[in-house]
Amino acid sequence: MSIKFEGRQPFLIAGQPVYSDQADVVTAPFKRAGDVVILLGESVDGGVRALAASEWLVQRQEKVAGEGPTIDLRAEAKLQKLLLELARAHVLSSAHDVSDGGLAAALAECTTTGLEMIGARIELAAAPSPIDALAGLFGEAPSRVVVSARPDRAPDILARASAAGVPARRIGETGGSVLAIAVAPVGFLSVPLHEVRERREACLRPVVGD
Repeated sequence: MSIKFEGRQPFLIAGQPVYSDQADVVTAPFKRAGDVVILLGESVDGGVRALAASEWLVQRQEKVAGEGPTIDLRAEAKLQKLLLELARAHVLSSAHDVSDGGLAAALAECTTTGLEMIGARIELAAAPSPIDALAGLFGEAPSRVVVSARPDRAPDILARASAAGVPARRIGETGGSVLAIAVAPVGFLSVPLHEVRERREACLRPVVGD
């Protein structure tokens, strides 16, 4: 069977196309106000272990310490298979992995890296302790992806995740000009998007220049 590509040629790995339709490509920035924000996957580690070797330790305590977060390869494979399914079903508005800086950094990038900045109101489940709440925000455990979608598509995404054995939970919605995150028992923060973008660009300047 041959595949015909219209327009720009697809990205190739080992000579094979990663996608056959440009409509399958999902980018990181939030696209519009009113979308539902969902977190796919979950951290294997918690507390201090989840913050080990993280950017949070570097920035707050000026040290690199601890072993890196644990990865469950079976969970990772399930997540990647689900993401491919969701992308091909065209039910996602955006998707962005949780990596350096943890969930808080991923959300900051989702709100400020598009042509139009789209804010979000996020409420995470209450954590058993302040250190667990910080781990939820800044831990860099793999196998987690922030996605957004129109409200009518959210039930389908959650159902597909459940069928695939991938933890998934709604954590908020897009809209406004601030990134607001609430997580007990740490509390609540609200940062204007222009400040988030300025801080992000300031971090990138030493790497990519002005």
